[in-house]
Amino acid sequence: MATTARELLELPILRRARPEVLSGHLDVPVRWVHTSEIFEIDALLQGGELLLTTGLGLVREPPHRLAAYIDGLAERRVAGVVLELGRPFAEVPEAMVEAARARELLLIAFHEVVPWVQVTEAAHRLLVSREIEGLRRMSVISRNLLAGVARGSDLPGILEVIAREVGMPVGFIGKDESEVWSSGTSNLPIGPFTTRIVQTSHGAVGEIRVPEAAFADSELLDAAASAVAAVVSATPVGDGYRALHLRTRLNDVISAAPEFGSQHRRVLTELAIDPTPLRPTHAFIVIARDSTSPAPLIETIAHRFFGVAVASETALGVLVLAQIPLRTSGSAEDALFQFASDVRRELPGSVLIEGEPQRTMSDLGRELHDLQALVADAAVRRSEHIIIYRRDTTLLRLLAHLDDVSDVERFVSRELAPVLEHDAHNRPPLMPTLLALLSSDSKVAAAERLGVSRQTMHQRSQILEGLLGLGPAAPLTRRAAATLAALLWQWRTTNTM
Repeated sequence: MATTARELLELPILRRARPEVLSGHLDVPVRWVHTSEIFEIDALLQGGELLLTTGLGLVREPPHRLAAYIDGLAERRVAGVVLELGRPFAEVPEAMVEAARARELLLIAFHEVVPWVQVTEAAHRLLVSREIEGLRRMSVISRNLLAGVARGSDLPGILEVIAREVGMPVGFIGKDESEVWSSGTSNLPIGPFTTRIVQTSHGAVGEIRVPEAAFADSELLDAAASAVAAVVSATPVGDGYRALHLRTRLNDVISAAPEFGSQHRRVLTELAIDPTPLRPTHAFIVIARDSTSPAPLIETIAHRFFGVAVASETALGVLVLAQIPLRTSGSAEDALFQFASDVRRELPGSVLIEGEPQRTMSDLGRELHDLQALVADAAVRRSEHIIIYRRDTTLLRLLAHLDDVSDVERFVSRELAPVLEHDAHNRPPLMPTLLALLSSDSKVAAAERLGVSRQTMHQRSQILEGLLGLGPAAPLTRRAAATLAALLWQWRTTNTM
């Protein structure tokens, strides 16, 4: 079971801070606790964090910017924000309170100063211990479900196994609502329910339903849906036409991007690839040269790296939508490169273009629109690389959205995040060095401009290259993106370029 903000506030170190809840609900689940004093922190968060701040990075911001700060965190779906009152703020600014209430975001004021390091240590001990307990429980559950599948259990039998784990009846409804199976009962129990789509190689074949009172966590439901899918797949379901129909409708979804309606969500839900805060949808486009009907092969390869994956051919390439990255021995970037390499091995000359994982339908629509714009670019289509990473396409994306101020803000925050985070916690800051390097003919001239030694300039430039990925082998587009972001940051903060 997820740890809630209420449980964290019960920790002695947090009680000492005399917390006051100004908006939101304390039963919100918390994935992690993070501290930061930079305004653009939302770009660095993944969702589910409880953010701790003294407000040092907010002191000179006007009310509309403080509201935008809260809005940005709400968009990232953080668990909540804690503002420690003291030197920067004697009380929580009204603009932040109003924005948090409008967004129903948890906002807490600490009325006593407590060491952040002690807060995060105590919170993370609780979060990690809960995680370990959950992993142990999931290990036992997975073994029980696997044993049920291995025994050749039928659908009622595997539902009985799931019901024993959650302590309540579990139901399965077929895709056409004509068949209802329920463990231990002749009918489904009374709702409300938590549901999971059951996805097989034929597409979505139905859903399992668990009463919300069972408090079944996401991992358990995913494992249960996989076990049911294994049992259902062992029985011929005659669903080939439906799977083909769903893929045809998926092409309609792709064509509708970036504007999605309820009918498009239903298609993605039936394919079990609709984005959620906890299960983002990954999007890729594969340019498959000199190959006919490559989508089935690419989809098969994608299943080696993702729990759920669907591939569909478009006019410009094969779009892959996927969820639940499978754990590998290397990093996520290593797994992505292996995915692209496997595709290239089967489809010589292919290029995989990486999209950004999205957690909402609107963001996914925007991402699909951007990917199609990228793959239409002549330079991208001529590329000989196995993979084009999303970090190398940010400049092309920005050029398509320069009329959108919020996109410019996100671009600057994303590109300069490592440097801005460094400057928030270290002295001297590196942004002046970066700007001096960009506006000078050489490192020597940049050192003179800043009044530092050549050795100091060399050391700082090496740190910047590491933070921004600007080594000698960095592509021109990466250097151009970092340069443009720095200039836009300077213009935004000083109104000069």
